[in-house]
Amino acid sequence: MGQIDDIADRYVDEWAELSPIEATYAGIAGHDHTFDDLSPEGYAAKADLVRRTLAELATVPPADDAEHVARASMEERLGLWLDRYDAGDLTSEVNVITSALHDARGTFDLMPTEGEEAVGNIASRLGEIPRVVEQYQRTLLAAADAGHVSATAQMLEAARQFDTWVDPAGDDMFRKLAAGLPASGALRARLDEAAEAASAATADMARFLREELAPRG
Repeated sequence: MGQIDDIADRYVDEWAELSPIEATYAGIAGHDHTFDDLSPEGYAAKADLVRRTLAELATVPPADDAEHVARASMEERLGLWLDRYDAGDLTSEVNVITSALHDARGTFDLMPTEGEEAVGNIASRLGEIPRVVEQYQRTLLAAADAGHVSATAQMLEAARQFDTWVDPAGDDMFRKLAAGLPASGALRARLDEAAEAASAATADMARFLREELAPRG
């Protein structure tokens, strides 16, 4: 294995640590208990990793054709991510299909549900939703201050969507997820408490979009 492969492996390891959401989507084990740091500082840490990796790739000649392809692919994908970050797209995008909260929600569809460890990971991750929402709100406000903000209509529709996610007469997704998992005793209490906290935080995200961010769209 050549140096390009080494750089790629090192990047994936660091990336998974910084982005547990993407790690779950990619099937990388060991990160299902938590979420990314979605604050401006968290996004800056990801950007620093991308910049360091691109700089390192530029100094290493490929050992063979396979490494040449690997380097070109990494440079294209990482370069596009960095361009979107620098343009404010990644830290301001909110619509009914794509947002950091959509990505966080989607991880639960991919997580194992059998066994105490798996259920414990879900309880831990549900309990992280309030932290995720608070950090994401700070990032969206910072992006708006820099002149990057989504369309008002999209934010209002996303707010309605988030309301549906936690409405007992609608999806009620976090409570239903917790209720359907095999757990008892302390783990059951953790699950139910975390589901309530996740629901409250998601409802607050809807309020935030309507009252604080949408008027700036």
